Amino acid sequence: MNILFITKNDPFIGKSGDAVYTRGIISSISKVNGVQLSIYICNGHYSEQQFGKEKQYEQINKIHYGMAKRFPGIFSIFSLLPKVSLSTINKNDLIKLQKILGKESIDVVILNESATLNALKVVNKYQSKKTLYISHNVDFIIRKKIAKEVGFLNILKIPMLYDAEKYKKYEIKYFKEVELFTSITNSDYLEYKKLAPEKKGMVLKPGFENRRSSNDLISDSRPNNAILMGSFYWKAKQFNLLELIESYSKKQRNFNLIIAGSMSIKLYKYILNKYPEIKVIRNFSKVEEVLKICRIGLILEKKGGGFKLKALDYIFNNIPILGYKESMEGLELVEGVDYICAKNVDDANYLIEKVINDFDCLNNIQSNAFKKSAHSYSWSERASSLINFLKENN
Repeated sequence: MNILFITKNDPFIGKSGDAVYTRGIISSISKVNGVQLSIYICNGHYSEQQFGKEKQYEQINKIHYGMAKRFPGIFSIFSLLPKVSLSTINKNDLIKLQKILGKESIDVVILNESATLNALKVVNKYQSKKTLYISHNVDFIIRKKIAKEVGFLNILKIPMLYDAEKYKKYEIKYFKEVELFTSITNSDYLEYKKLAPEKKGMVLKPGFENRRSSNDLISDSRPNNAILMGSFYWKAKQFNLLELIESYSKKQRNFNLIIAGSMSIKLYKYILNKYPEIKVIRNFSKVEEVLKICRIGLILEKKGGGFKLKALDYIFNNIPILGYKESMEGLELVEGVDYICAKNVDDANYLIEKVINDFDCLNNIQSNAFKKSAHSYSWSERASSLINFLKENN
């Protein structure tokens, strides 16, 4: 089976949930017997110049690079397409994709994330190519929700709502054109089936290959740190982050709050200047090095959808999770048994203070979560299921 995988950004650069999920899919399906995988990286010019074909690309047949795009900004208002699509695929990409599809023997075209769906303008000209959409979120739902709740300044809210409305039309239109789909959670799957009940799809949850490296228990030898990990470029993520920090800073706490992940220099300096008590780690090579100095991992995201991949980093690094019920979707963990459930940021900070030194509670929570997850996240099994799904519907 020859597959062309179209993706927005280089999957081997970045630590965001989207990058980790994409990287896992590509790496695992490239190892399946009988699969020849090629990738088209829409924003790939930087990768081509700076990285080339490194070790991570060894099992990939070919890599095609699009050009780095300028973020359209305010000018996107004048387009019928949403901002993210404009900054992912342009006319030059469509021309390159048409040449690739015309020359190379390709059985399946995978469109990774909704931002790449615009490629169907060209892909649909080749009726013999099976098309699969890999959804990371039900964007036509969450983007409007985020615009309403995060766009708290009128000057920001109006264009965000307008773009969300364009996104709704865009994703629904192209979803109806694609032949097959995957979703990251069961609830996302049901939302897509409402649009097209006859369309065949499957739930493709993330895998996790970096298995537990130690059985260290949490004790007073470990610093009393709670950590929020993530990528903080998206406005929804920034809103969640600042909401937590503002609540934490209302009073003196018996724990330290660490923020670890990529963010803009502007946001980084803002936090350092306004909240000097917060420790921010923008760059780190290994997740386990950061987590080994923490007692609790936080997943506090009511805005933004999908499976929270940071949960697997916590679980497989012996870190108990404190999170919102909405943030734990797809993990199949029980609140109060496998994770500590908070209602809002104030409740989260209160609960952290309550349990940060309760080592029995913390170790029981993390042990329960690990036992339920230990054999549930094999990327190789995910890849086999996906390829079998494509074969069954070829």
